[in-house]
Amino acid sequence: MMLRWASLMAALMIAFPAVAQTSTQSQGMKIIDAREFVIYFDAGDNSLTNEDQATVADVINFIDGFERENLPLKRVIVVGRADASERSLGDTLDLSKLRAWHVADALVNAGVPASQIAVDWKGDTDPVTWPDPKGPPVKNQSVTIDFNF
Repeated sequence: MMLRWASLMAALMIAFPAVAQTSTQSQGMKIIDAREFVIYFDAGDNSLTNEDQATVADVINFIDGFERENLPLKRVIVVGRADASERSLGDTLDLSKLRAWHVADALVNAGVPASQIAVDWKGDTDPVTWPDPKGPPVKNQSVTIDFNF
């Protein structure tokens, strides 16, 4: 069973280069689980709350854990998004750009070298989730933080 798990995880690592934390070793191979951090925003807002700053601290701890395992950080990918429902509040592309840069600035202030951060923004053109007319509102008002080690 462990060998099948290791094979599955190896395939996932190739398919999804964003990584999270080292979970175990199997037959000399280091297994890495996929991980993504997400910061959500209120409609039309781009400011970081105390809770968001705590998420940034979690990101720093996460990166430090990999570097202790001799897996140096290559890139942090920060992608801002907005929701179509925010169109009435202004340009969603500009809003997603502001969100992404606020998170990137917080990461730099916390110690991540700016040269290792890639920043992108999607407005409402590339949603993380699609709205369900019968369900709760979607959370595309966000910034995702992914990693390449």
